Amino acid sequence: MITTTDLLLTHDEVDGHLAALESRARAAARRAHWARMRVLNDHAYFMLIFGRFEQYINDQCTRLIARKTASPNWRRKRLWEEIDVEQFGFLRKVKLLLDKGLAQYGRIQTIYKDIRCEIAHGGSATVGPIVLPTLAAELRTLSGLLRPQ
Repeated sequence: MITTTDLLLTHDEVDGHLAALESRARAAARRAHWARMRVLNDHAYFMLIFGRFEQYINDQCTRLIARKTASPNWRRKRLWEEIDVEQFGFLRKVKLLLDKGLAQYGRIQTIYKDIRCEIAHGGSATVGPIVLPTLAAELRTLSGLLRPQ
């Protein structure tokens, strides 16, 4: 399971500073500027948390493949020996660990495509404000489901 406490504490510290600047701003344009900086701060910390989530998935896939290839039964391990997880896309890795028919897979897919990819490719304006503590808790919970079977 991923940890997010350190990043959320740091995010809160920065957000508090930006909120103070926003509240002290007299002009509407300056308040809007600092509000936008707070959204970007949320997005930046989301990407750091998502990076941990992605690394956790990579680690779990590596463990799964190692366990499957350790089998003495050639028929069981031969397909697993051919898997190069480094060449898999993110959602394909998730499918190794979680049934794609589950609602949790759908939620990971939505977070990945609609939030992570949008932010990573310059679409912060499209994503808009996010509730970082809620998303962080959700990713933490989802990571707990992603264990090799």
